[in-house]
Amino acid sequence: MRLVAEECGAPPAMVDAGEARTALERLFAKGCTWREVSRLTGLSKSSIHSIVNAHWRTGKPVARVRRETLEAILAAEGKRSLSAGQYVGCAWMAGWLRDYRSQGVPIAAISRACGIDRQVLDAMVHGKRQRIRARTLYEFVKHKPAIDRMAASIRNEGSER
Repeated sequence: MRLVAEECGAPPAMVDAGEARTALERLFAKGCTWREVSRLTGLSKSSIHSIVNAHWRTGKPVARVRRETLEAILAAEGKRSLSAGQYVGCAWMAGWLRDYRSQGVPIAAISRACGIDRQVLDAMVHGKRQRIRARTLYEFVKHKPAIDRMAASIRNEGSER
C-alpha cells in the first residue's frame, strides 16, 4: 500500500500554478525584467516562462508547480533592489507628470527641479517611453516634495485671482 503525502499530514508537493502566475505577473507589472525575476527567485527563465506563458513542449502554461517554486516566487516579491542603471517601468511616474501638467506645472519646471532631461519627461507624458533608468526614477521621487510645493503655489495663485 502506497501512502499519499496528504494522508500523512504533509503538504502536497505540487500546488496549483495560478497563485505563482499572478505573483509573477505582479513582479512584471512592477517593472521587473525576466533576468531580475530569475535572479530573485533562483528559477531559470524557461521555468518562469512555462508558468507565465507556455511550456515549450505543450504550448500551454503549466497547471501545477512545486511548492518550493511557489514559495521562492512569493518570497521574491519583497526582495527587489535596483541598481542605478537598471530599467524600470514608468507608468505611474507618467501619471504623476500628467497630473502636474493638468494642475498647471510646466514640464520644463519639473525638468529643472529634478535635473532630468525634459525630452525624457515629454516622452513619458506622451506615452512614447515605457521604461526609464532607476536613477531617473530616484531623482523624481527625491524632488517630488519640491514639485508638490510648486503645484500648490500655482493652485494658490489661481485661487487668488
